[in-house]
Amino acid sequence: HGGDLVAEVLAAHKVRFVFTLIGGHVSPILVGSKARGIRVIDVRHEATAVFAADAVSRLSDAVGVACVTAGPGLTNTLTAVKNAQMAQSPLVLLGGATAGILKGRGSLQDIDQQSLFRGQVKWQVTVSRVCDIVPTLDEAFHIAQSGVPGPVFVELPIDVLYPAPRIRKELLSKVDGKTDFGSRALGLYFKYYLSRLHKPRRRHAAPRLVRRARRCCAPLSCCAPPSDRSSSSVRRLSPTRRTWPPSPTPSAPLACPCG
Repeated sequence: HGGDLVAEVLAAHKVRFVFTLIGGHVSPILVGSKARGIRVIDVRHEATAVFAADAVSRLSDAVGVACVTAGPGLTNTLTAVKNAQMAQSPLVLLGGATAGILKGRGSLQDIDQQSLFRGQVKWQVTVSRVCDIVPTLDEAFHIAQSGVPGPVFVELPIDVLYPAPRIRKELLSKVDGKTDFGSRALGLYFKYYLSRLHKPRRRHAAPRLVRRARRCCAPLSCCAPPSDRSSSSVRRLSPTRRTWPPSPTPSAPLACPCG
């Protein structure tokens, strides 16, 4: 199923942890990840999951991964996602969503999630076919790490993640045994939708791994000081930093602008 394909990509990109607050929309991802030795860490709030993924990105060479359910699960992550964007942390947020055929029709926890994250992430995308899972996630990891790093959001509808026989059975059961014209037409549309959803998987190249810049441990060797200060006034704080001594505060009291 689609959850196994997601887990395969995570394992290929050396992901060791997936932070989540478990929900039905994304359960196949968590099952597939655990089966491949990826540690699934269940937290008590979706923002905590993203904050933890952000910490993994900052403290290691791995890309942090958070996986949350649809609707309120994703809205709860906004503060942490913005924090990762401002910190330029490479992070992949996997979000569940209602089935593609039910979007905009009042399904459980169905909201316009893409509009919610516009401007908050480096890249965002919805996976609408099972065969697109692997290349889309590979692209997400590449974009998150390349150039100026940042978070990306990948929306994975529930019918993309669950096994094809189960999705087919649940969808076609709504029209089985009905002979009226409307039901037959709806059955044909369901079959077309399923054929597109579960289009045969293409062969994919190996994941594109990005070499992230490492922190430099050598001390700063030279800098261009301002004209009113000499290089002798540079104070050494640590092997990786130098800074100017603090400027004296003005002796006059600060005035409060009264407009």
